[in-house]
Amino acid sequence: MTGEGVILDVVPHQRIVFTNMLRPGWHPQPQRLAFVGVFTFEDDGGATLYRAAARHWDAETAQAHAEMGFEGGWAMVAQQLEAVAVGLA
Repeated sequence: MTGEGVILDVVPHQRIVFTNMLRPGWHPQPQRLAFVGVFTFEDDGGATLYRAAARHWDAETAQAHAEMGFEGGWAMVAQQLEAVAVGLA
């Protein structure tokens, strides 16, 4: 799935926060399934603990996103990040 968004905050080696409510140039864009995503990274004894969370504007949007397979999609993102990290080692 493709889509535009912007990075809202980055703390190196700790956190990436982004949203699909804005497009490049910080221009608002309407979204049927608006959310703010948060990826966090934590040292876990030589490994990295990765967490992903989504903040939706309301319960209905969160439910609609879940019904679309949102969690499975983000699990795939975790696998892709792992592949990139292994390639960097």
